[in-house]
Amino acid sequence: MKKLAVAEEDEGRVISQDDEGCRPIIKKSWSPSFLSDDEKELLKTRDEKNKLNEIPIELLEPTLNTCKLALRRWEMKKPGRSSSVAFVLAGGWYDVVARNGLKVGDRVEVWSFRRGSQLCLALITKRN
Repeated sequence: MKKLAVAEEDEGRVISQDDEGCRPIIKKSWSPSFLSDDEKELLKTRDEKNKLNEIPIELLEPTLNTCKLALRRWEMKKPGRSSSVAFVLAGGWYDVVARNGLKVGDRVEVWSFRRGSQLCLALITKRN
């Protein structure tokens, strides 16, 4: 397993449903080595509707239940500066938050592993 991210207490927004478009962010400071070369390239491309491609993943929750989510790559362009890249979980994250009783201020870790060729992530909570 590879550790991908830790959401610190002051980044409570990663589990806040109130913020527009917020999702757990896997920051670029952690190398995307959990992705195959093909997956990295796929996430940089768009489909026929000009929507960024995503990778289906299976998430192992702290309750040991699993669910299907999508991993997306977000490039955040900043005027006059270089852009930054983050990976986000989408397509059911708020249900994960509710099922696991996550609250703003909870710390979470995200770990990757593979079941065959299927990318899987494990969510570990660190309650305050």
